[in-house]
Amino acid sequence: MNGVTITRWSLGISLTLAVTILGGAFTFQSERISGVESEVRDLRAELHTEINGLRQEVSADIRDLRHEMRTEIGTLRQEVRTDIGDLRDEVRELADVIRTRDTPDADAQ
Repeated sequence: MNGVTITRWSLGISLTLAVTILGGAFTFQSERISGVESEVRDLRAELHTEINGLRQEVSADIRDLRHEMRTEIGTLRQEVRTDIGDLRDEVRELADVIRTRDTPDADAQ
């Protein structure tokens, strides 16, 4: 042959070494993938926990805002009713003044 002799022994050693390297690389990558999967699961659980906490906070804030709005609306309604009542009284007083002014004096007749 051309100076390269491959014996069964050297082929066996080369294949064994190649399989060992590939096996080690596969094991290494498999462990890395398992680690990443584990991190993703942990992050996913943390994310769900955080989202649930935010949902509860938002729900509580919305309930509080609704309560505040109802209270404010009730207060505003009462103020508007009071203002309308006061305005009615003023209109009645003004109407009385106008009627009195426009009515001929009983003394003048």
